[in-house]
Amino acid sequence: MHSAELTLDEIKSKPLAIVFVLWLLVLPFGEMAISLRVGPVVLYPSLFLGIVICLLGIRSFFKWNNHLLIISIFIGIWLIQGFVQYLLQQKTDLALFDLKVLMYQVITTGALFTTYSQLGKEFFFKLLLNGLRYFLLILVAFAVFEMTTGIHLQGATTDKLINLPVSYLHYAPLFKYDNPNNFIAFYLFVLTWIFLLDKSWGKNVYLMLCFTLFGYFVSEYADSNLGKLSFVLLALFLVSTLLIKIKRIELVFGIIGVVLIGIVLYKQPIFLGPKYENGQNYRINGLIVVKDSLQHLKVISKENLTQAEQQSILNTLDSIEASYPYKSYNVRKSLIENGVFLIQKHPFLGVGPGQFYQLHLDKKVPHDTGTVTSAHCFPIEVTAVYGFIGWIYLFFIVFYFIKIALSKALSYEYYLKFFIAGILLVLIWMMPANFIFLEIHRLTLPLLVITFISLKQKPAHD
Repeated sequence: MHSAELTLDEIKSKPLAIVFVLWLLVLPFGEMAISLRVGPVVLYPSLFLGIVICLLGIRSFFKWNNHLLIISIFIGIWLIQGFVQYLLQQKTDLALFDLKVLMYQVITTGALFTTYSQLGKEFFFKLLLNGLRYFLLILVAFAVFEMTTGIHLQGATTDKLINLPVSYLHYAPLFKYDNPNNFIAFYLFVLTWIFLLDKSWGKNVYLMLCFTLFGYFVSEYADSNLGKLSFVLLALFLVSTLLIKIKRIELVFGIIGVVLIGIVLYKQPIFLGPKYENGQNYRINGLIVVKDSLQHLKVISKENLTQAEQQSILNTLDSIEASYPYKSYNVRKSLIENGVFLIQKHPFLGVGPGQFYQLHLDKKVPHDTGTVTSAHCFPIEVTAVYGFIGWIYLFFIVFYFIKIALSKALSYEYYLKFFIAGILLVLIWMMPANFIFLEIHRLTLPLLVITFISLKQKPAHD
C-alpha cells in the first residue's frame, strides 16, 4: 500500500507532475466538460493532456522497465491491427468509434507509464491516489444529486425514461456515462483500486464500508444484480476484517446491537413483499385480461377462478416471463452465444472494429437480440472483435494478477484483498454494455503492470 500525503509544493516543482494532476482532474468528465472536434476526432482535456504527457516521455521510452516496454509495444500492435482491419473492411461510424477507442488506449497507457517512469514509484502513487479519491468523491456527489432529484444529463437513457412509468430507475445515477450499469462499474473500479493501494482510506474499514454500502444503495436504484453482488462481496470481506480487529468496547456495542435487532425482529411481524413471496396475492388479485380460443379478450376476476385455474395462470405467466427472448438475462445469454459463434468463425483476427455491432444490426448472427448490439461481456467482446490479440490482452491481465498474488512482497491481508479485487474486476466486466470503450478499461492493464513492478522494486510491509 502507498501513502497519499502530498503537498502543492511537491507538485509545483515538477512540470510533468502538474500535467499529470491536471489529467487526473479532468479524467472523470471526459469530453463532457470542454471538447473540440478535429475531423473525425473529438479532442477534449483528458485526451489532450494525455498526449502532452506521452510527448514528454518519448525521449525516455527505451529506458523504461522491460514490462512497461512489452505492454506498450503490445498496445501499439493492437492499434495497428485495428487500423489495418478498419482500412480493409466497411468504414462505418461504428468501426471508426472502436478504432478511436484503441487510440485512446495507447494514449492512456503512455500517460501512466511515462509518469511512473519519470516521477518514480512513491511520487506517482501519491498523485494517483489523490486522483482516485477525487474521482470517487465526484461520483458520490453526482449520485446523491441524481438519486434525490431525478435530474440527469440528457442522453439516450433519459430519452427512454421519459416514456416509462416513474420508478427507481428514474433516480438511478447516470452521470456522463448515460447508463446506471456504467456508473456502477466506474464507482466499483475506482473504489477497488483505493481499497487495494491506499494506505489511509484503503485500510480504514469503516470508511470503506460506508462507500461500499453507498454503492449497494446505488445498485438497488439501478436494479443491478451484478452491482449488488459485487458490493455484498466487498462488504463481507470488510466486515470479516473488522471482526478480526475489533476492540473490546466495539464488541460490547456490537453484541448489544445484534441482540436488540433480534428482539425487534422477534416481536414485530414481518411483511414479505412480492419480491420474496410467490406472487399469488399480488399478480392476480384484481382483474386479468385473457384471450379465449377465438382470440377475443375477456376480463376475469379472481373470484371467478378456481384454485387450479389461478395456479395455471400463474404458471403461464412465469413461463412467459422466463422465456421472453428480450428479457435482460436471455439477451445477455444470446449475445454471449453469438460472440462464441463469431470467435469460432474468425478465431485469429476477429471480426474487426465495429463489426460486432454491425453483424447484430444486419442479423448475421444465430440468435436475435432485438435492438441490443453490444457484447455485455468483456472477454467475449475483446476476443470476438480482435481475435488472437484479444486473447493476449486477457492473458496479460491474468498473468499480472497471478504474478502479484504470488509475490513474496505481499502480506496475507493484501493477498486476500487482491483476490477479492480480481473477482470484482470480473464482475465489472459483465456490467456495462461495452467495457472496452470505458475509461476504466484503459486504466486496468497499465495499473496492474505498475503495481506489479512497484512490488518487485521494494517489499511492501504495509
